[in-house]
Amino acid sequence: MMTLYFEPTVLIEVVEKEFANKSDFFALLSQSKIFWLAEPTQEERKKLAYINQINPFIDLINGVLSDIITHQLHVNTHKNSIFFLSKTQTECKELREEYGLLFVSREKIFETMTYFFNHDLQNITKNANWADVFKNYIHPCNAMIITDNYFYEKSIDSIQNGKVVLKQNSLLTKVLPNLVQNGRKDKFHLTIITEANPKYRANKQAFCDALKEIFKDKFSFEIIFNHTQTTFHDRILLTNYGFLTSGHGFDMTSIHDTYLVYYPLTYIHNFKSLSKIEAGSETNRTPTNGKLSIFVRKTLDKIKKVCEEIGEGEYRASNEVFQNRLL
Repeated sequence: MMTLYFEPTVLIEVVEKEFANKSDFFALLSQSKIFWLAEPTQEERKKLAYINQINPFIDLINGVLSDIITHQLHVNTHKNSIFFLSKTQTECKELREEYGLLFVSREKIFETMTYFFNHDLQNITKNANWADVFKNYIHPCNAMIITDNYFYEKSIDSIQNGKVVLKQNSLLTKVLPNLVQNGRKDKFHLTIITEANPKYRANKQAFCDALKEIFKDKFSFEIIFNHTQTTFHDRILLTNYGFLTSGHGFDMTSIHDTYLVYYPLTYIHNFKSLSKIEAGSETNRTPTNGKLSIFVRKTLDKIKKVCEEIGEGEYRASNEVFQNRLL
């Protein structure tokens, strides 16, 4: 279940205006946990009467916004939260960078609605640049899971004198560091599940050292070499707020013609029926027509099973002991 935080005046503005995804937004409200960040006045309650019919279980949460966020982060209830605020776009951007959470300014609230309720499909050619392809999908988040049997192999350029040299146009070097801003309050959780090839496992510490150089102390990360019966043929990247899948993985240095599909969080939680994606070279393999939320839940169950079965030792490498927020 998603958690939504509103200043009453912001929600009133949404209710009173017409926009393309208004029915989808009301569906989102009906199935989410909602908190007021301020006590609505009597006049505001009258204007919000319809919302009480959609979702009568709206609670008031008192306190300074930063204290509310910090407390909820520690009890791990914020992985899918969205804050709708009367703050400026600049102020909300600063909050997104600090906490890796989605803060929506009333200045951009209707533009943001498009992001909430629309998926995107890109056909990727051999000449594509990974950073350019992925820039449309960079969003605030504080946790990520990647499943790709070839991820480890495709991320390494060479191993020299026991040190791993990473490819310069890879997901690790071009995209992930941009997700973590300097002011982040909490460490970013990254879990990578890949093939249990002995050659890769033999260099796991060198790979961890290379990641530490990139991420410094901003990431808590783990690499899981999957030797269980659970297979991950699908190349998946999952965050607090989005889900990406690619026909040939996330390596842009030796990519074949393929596709990249992005779904925002509302699709994962199945707040609306998925529109059918036009059939393409491989798009028929992507989950459509309301099946995505089931697909994601099953994938998370598989990931949890692998993480539980693989303890310390040669099949797991990490920079510190942690449990990914998404699990």
